[in-house]
Order: sequence, then C-alpha cells, then structure tokens
Amino acid sequence: MVASKTKQHLLRGLSFLVLAVLLLSGLSWLLRDRQTTLSCLYSEEDNSLDLLLVGSSHVNSGYIPSLLWQENGISACNVYSWSQPMWVSYHYIKEALKTQQPKMIVLELFGMTYGHSSIMPEEIDRTSYQNSFNIDPGLNWLQMIRTAETCGLDLRPYEDFLNLPRYHTRWKQPSLSMLTYNPHKDPDPLKGYGFLLTAVPQQKPEIAPQPALTPYEYCVEYLEKIVALCEKEDIRLVFTITPYVYSEAEQGIFQWISEYAQSHEIPLLNYNGPNGERIGIDYATDLSDWGHLNYSGAQKVTMDLCRFLQDYAQEFPAREEHRNAALLNEQLGYYQRIAQVQPLLSETDYSAWLARAAADPELVVFLQADGTDGEALRLTNRALAEAGHKPIAAGGRMQIDENGAQACGEQLDFALFDKKGRVEFNPAENAILLNGKAAPLGGEAVTAVVYDTVLGRPLESASLSESLEFTHREFTSDLLPQYR
Repeated sequence: MVASKTKQHLLRGLSFLVLAVLLLSGLSWLLRDRQTTLSCLYSEEDNSLDLLLVGSSHVNSGYIPSLLWQENGISACNVYSWSQPMWVSYHYIKEALKTQQPKMIVLELFGMTYGHSSIMPEEIDRTSYQNSFNIDPGLNWLQMIRTAETCGLDLRPYEDFLNLPRYHTRWKQPSLSMLTYNPHKDPDPLKGYGFLLTAVPQQKPEIAPQPALTPYEYCVEYLEKIVALCEKEDIRLVFTITPYVYSEAEQGIFQWISEYAQSHEIPLLNYNGPNGERIGIDYATDLSDWGHLNYSGAQKVTMDLCRFLQDYAQEFPAREEHRNAALLNEQLGYYQRIAQVQPLLSETDYSAWLARAAADPELVVFLQADGTDGEALRLTNRALAEAGHKPIAAGGRMQIDENGAQACGEQLDFALFDKKGRVEFNPAENAILLNGKAAPLGGEAVTAVVYDTVLGRPLESASLSESLEFTHREFTSDLLPQYR
C-alpha cells in the first residue's frame, strides 16, 4: 500500500515536471524574438537557393541578391547577422543546410578581424548576442550557444540566451508583430538586403602592404570548419571582403586571408584596395558610415560579383529551370520598386517630397489640412502646383492619384494591402486612419499618408507643422501588420 502511494506521488511529480517543461517550452517559443535576420532563409522554399551570401552586416548592406537573379538567373539570399563572428557564420551555414542545397557560398570575412578591428571584441559579442541567436530552437541553436561561450570574450551565463529572459527586455514595447509575424511564412522580397541611401564621406585608407597577421585562434578554427563543411557538402566557396575604413592590423589580416585563400585554391574578392579601385569604389560617395556600403556602393560590389559568377554559370541551373521563377521575378520587381522610391523616403525637403509623391502615378497621396490658412498650407499648395495639381483648402481633405487630385469626404473605401480597406480622416485630431488605426504621424497643420499601388502597402506617413517642421516615417515591417 505504501509503495503504491509512493509510486503514485512519483508519477504525479514526474507528470507535473513534464507539463512544466512543456509549458515553459511553449511560452519560450511563443515569446521568441521573431525579427530574425534569417527571415529570407526561413521563408524560402526548400532547395530553392543556388547561392548563399554569409557574414556580418557588411553582407546586409553590401550585397543585393535581387541583382544576381536579374543579371545571372541565380537565386540567392543574404544569411547574416550584425557583427557576426566566424563561429556564428559556421552555425548559420549549418542552419541553412537544413533546408537548402546551394551550389556556392560567398563568405564575407569581416569576422576574421575579431580582436584586431576598431570594434572591441566585447562590443562585437554583445551585438552578436542580441541578434545572432534569433534562430529556430534546436540542436544547432544549442551548439551555437555553447560555441559562443567557448569562443567569445564577453562571456555570459547560458540562461541569457533563452527566450523567456530575453523577452523581459522587450515586453514594455509590445506590438502585434511580436505574436503574428512568422519568418517562415512572411517572405523577405529583398532577400536579406538592407537599403542605405545616406552617403557619409570617409577618409580612404592609404596603408602600405603589411605582412600577414594571424587572426584570433577561434576565427581560424571556424574558418577551417566552414571550408571542411563546404568540401563535405560539395559546395564551392568564395571569399569576399567589402570596402570599409580598415586599419593597419586589418590589412595584415587581409594578407593572411589572401595567402590562405591561395593555398586552398579559394577565390578571393577583396574590395579594399586595388579591387575596390577597379570597380570604382569612392569613399566620398559609396559608404553610409565607416563600416557599411550605401546603395551606390552595394550596386558596384554586387554587379562585380555578377560578372565574376559568369565564369561559373555552368554550375547553376538555368533561369527557366527554377520552379519558383515566377516568384523570383515578382520579388525582383519589388526590389526595383523599392529602389525607385528610395529618393522619396530619404528626402528632407517638404516641398520636394510632396511634389515627388504627387507626381508619381504609382503612388496615392492622402492629404488633410487643419483649418489654419498659414505658411504650412501655402507651402503645401506650392508643391502641389509644381506637380500639376489643384490646391487643398484650409480644413480640406484630398486624394491624389494617377487621375489627379480630388477632394474627398471623411471616409472612403480604398484597397489597402490589395484587398478591401478603409481610409478615414479625423479633422479633430488632424489624423488619417487606415482600417481604423491612426497612421504614426499626424496632428500638425498638414498630415499625409502615401500608399504604393505597386508594393500594395502604405509607404509613408508625414506631417508638416505651422512652423514648417517636416517629419516623415516609413511604414516598416513591424508596423504594417497593425493596419492589415
């Protein structure tokens, strides 16, 4: 009898522990940070990628996968995270190989400068911890945590990597996307590329050739692991280094990489130095900061990669052999449209911004003016006149599209996100609402929302104060789900 009761207590205790583990696991999965840099990889159809570009934020800012499809018929994706060390690159490649069988990996090697760059290792580790571990839980994720504990210099306890403790840094800024965004279902049409339009002139490094400087031991170890993994999986490997403001020590690392690549017969595209000069990299116009290319620089580097890949065309399937060719063409069109509207998104002059938006037949502009007949209204009407449209009255509402400008009531039906929707004007707060939710900016003398009919989504909201202070903000991916 006593043994039977003891057995029952043990079973109940075990059942409770199992349920507790399942509950914590479920909560951890629910509360995970879904804004992963691997959204492109996770949303891709299995075995649909020909090429992976792997590395740090230099990949995100420096390589445009859509151009590889446009120029070479190669399906590519950026597999990156901010300040990605080589050991994280290794595990990101392993993560990608769960669902993809690429013919080639282009490995960006800023991670080899760990401990020798102008960014201190502890800072690199902190940035990597914040961003690199937002991948699917699993054995590779656990191994990556263990690897980071071994290789990094900014060491921290295991629990810092778990979703529940990490959620405590985000719960005060809740958004619908925290629960609804799914990187496995919501595609990334830009394929992991991030537009940077700002040009910040940099001093071009003028450093004499340096003797080879051996990188941090774990950088070398995990580079070797990547080379071995690619050989095992029959994947051609290409090394690349994007342009940035590098140091004398980093020049020594570049020399080590060059000698390593030569001894292992791995092609190296180092765009710091002669190769950068060859493709016309200009440190005055092609960088957005000391470490990242802007859109102009990214086009130069990516187009040179496209030319390089022409010599390997026979290793990739023909364009028409891609079963997802229609989707790739659609995503290419999306990239081309995003590139086309970048000047609008980066415009700082209100008159130029409104004139540009009102003149684009693919954009619909919703305007609302308060009842003040002041400088903001006059500036608005001058910009409308420049675009060939009639003026808006004080307290008026207007819709501008390919058919011209017309006054509108306080509510109108409009196809938001390519489906039935509603746009409302709230004159009391001078706000514009999309599907019942106010756009981020409003309440000033003039309020605007810009909708892109090609992208099928709101593009920007804007406001102009009576003191002529102009603010505009893009509808970003974390914001858009609230208006669907």
